[in-house]
Amino acid sequence: IETDTAIWTPTAETIITEAPSPLATTESPTISPTYTLPPPTSTEEPFPITVTTPQGLQACVNIRNATCLIVGVIQVTIQIVISVSGVTIQGGEITNVPEYPDRLMLIARTVDVRLENVTLRGTPSTTTSSIKDCLLILDSARIVLDHVTLAYCEDELVDISNSIGVEITNTILAYPLNCASH
Repeated sequence: IETDTAIWTPTAETIITEAPSPLATTESPTISPTYTLPPPTSTEEPFPITVTTPQGLQACVNIRNATCLIVGVIQVTIQIVISVSGVTIQGGEITNVPEYPDRLMLIARTVDVRLENVTLRGTPSTTTSSIKDCLLILDSARIVLDHVTLAYCEDELVDISNSIGVEITNTILAYPLNCASH
């Protein structure tokens, strides 16, 4: 049944004022104006998307309100960029190849991003670069790192710039490498 403002779905609270008889014609029952609309879909728990490659992870984090479940170790050759709101990354490990000249992950110009039970582990580089951070959080708000391990990255482990509401809890920041080229 379509109303003026939204698609209406019958619920247990729907009041039908005339019950249709089994011999009723094509007339529909009269529905009371006191009805409830279903909750917005954004309040439902998102189904996790399993990712096993850098390209799969980048595709997953481009989906608004996605939950990306990393299986195993993802070895990146591209910087993972999160610029869509509501993204959650869970489980697994993200590392890089020694020849990779950039940071592992960038969270930029977004809100409501969560990293949970994730390891970001750099490797010593064979190239000179001044941006070998594990994670850069830039111009963002309400970012949560919970049970995250950041280790073995050159330069900084985590860099937070022009961001508010960044929460880092139950997180290990370990073994920054002191071989940055600046």
